[in-house]
Amino acid sequence: MKIDTQEFFKFPLEDKMAYAQLPNEIECYGQTLVRKTFDKYSTELHKVTIYLIKRIAKNLGIDPKMLPSFLRMEHKL
Repeated sequence: MKIDTQEFFKFPLEDKMAYAQLPNEIECYGQTLVRKTFDKYSTELHKVTIYLIKRIAKNLGIDPKMLPSFLRMEHKL
């Protein structure tokens, strides 16, 4: 996130204005940039989590399809 933020502030003002605060809105480009970066991070973290769960299940000799309900996960493997 730090690198994304640093890169953002290197953009020309015209490019940054695409993320500027709109009238009557409480979000400005800082929150928008953070949210987009966080969403990307969360998606990648989820992929890693699913990968690890599958490998753990395989090592334990458990069907990975049974783990989401056991772990109360909404995503199916």
